[in-house]
Amino acid sequence: MQLQKAKEIVGNQDTQSLRNMVKALSMLTALNTPEDWERLEAAKIVIKARNKNLKASLNKNYIVDWR
Repeated sequence: MQLQKAKEIVGNQDTQSLRNMVKALSMLTALNTPEDWERLEAAKIVIKARNKNLKASLNKNYIVDWR
């Protein structure tokens, strides 16, 4: 699944809401519908992309001059 499609599925939600969604959908997977599985996968993709972007921006902005 592509990131753009994942964003369309989960909508404009903050990261903590997505983490809560992943936790809830992962608790009792036997009751998940196909739509739930799709939302679970999409939420994981969006969270991973946000974490990757956050780490990249932190590394780029964190320059220490030890002189």
